Amino acid sequence: MRYMTDEEYDEYWDELGGIREDIARDLVANQDALILDVACGWGYYTFQLARCHPAGLVVAVDIVPSAFTNMERKANDLDAPDNIAPLIADATRLPFRGGNFDHSTSFLGMRDIYMTLGSEGVESTMKGLTKATKSKGLVTLAVTPPDLAETEEERIAIEVEGEVFGAKSLPSTFYRDLYNAMDVRLLDIKPYSTGMKMTVEQTKTELRDGLEICKEVYRRDVPGFEEVWSRYGPIVEKHGYGMYSVIRVLVGEKG
Repeated sequence: MRYMTDEEYDEYWDELGGIREDIARDLVANQDALILDVACGWGYYTFQLARCHPAGLVVAVDIVPSAFTNMERKANDLDAPDNIAPLIADATRLPFRGGNFDHSTSFLGMRDIYMTLGSEGVESTMKGLTKATKSKGLVTLAVTPPDLAETEEERIAIEVEGEVFGAKSLPSTFYRDLYNAMDVRLLDIKPYSTGMKMTVEQTKTELRDGLEICKEVYRRDVPGFEEVWSRYGPIVEKHGYGMYSVIRVLVGEKG
């Protein structure tokens, strides 16, 4: 795992080492698939799903209206395809009655759902997501399970995201049990790596920005930067910060 340059850091979330594109391409079953993307955020993964399914449709769900404002802006910037249907909805109460989707998915959305609704919210989201999927359809989650982390830089980033920001990543065993309970056969857990980690200065910027977002957007009571750095700074200085350095995709098939 190498340290990213400052130029790579500036584009890190937008590019993410090409991981979103790789995942979307690997999960293509048919190009006219009907896909459900839950907790889609600004749509970076949504765009890749739409590109990989040019004759299909991606229904992009998020509860925050501004997500779609930003998605529209990014779509213009990135010349995104137009086979995307935005839908403002609560991920824990998805408005789909039957199993019509060929593929239901979420890219790192479970962390954000946990931040506000805990593991019960994640479970409710998975129930609705699975219900919306047709028999033999794909149910996939891009997550960062702490029990599968292989390096210190990866472990520390997952811990900070959960313990400081509240965006907790649940262990793979939680999702295995959830898949089993919902009659979804887990076919694979596949790792995707950016090959990069953040430097000390990049990490400081990331933490400061993250703490401000937590306070201003999520209204969370978070510690100050100095307190966070006194706890995690020494290990970051030794190993770097592996934020989303490795993302693992749980690939399941609904029974």
